[in-house]
Amino acid sequence: MGRFNANSFGVETRFDSEGTKRASVDINHILIPDKLAVRFAGLSYDQRTPRDQQYTRRNSVYLNLTIQPFK
Repeated sequence: MGRFNANSFGVETRFDSEGTKRASVDINHILIPDKLAVRFAGLSYDQRTPRDQQYTRRNSVYLNLTIQPFK
């Protein structure tokens, strides 16, 4: 859900010794104060294990538009 308290931006990356990689981004932007905000989040995740051919991959995005016409 888009937030009206402040614009924000976050990026996170993680790596481990097994080869797992994770990157995420989270952006919140107020377009019209107290009325309209947009939020975007994205994730790329590639989990590895010590066993051959055992892994998990996930790529996802999220977009939200929050409107408060009456307050």
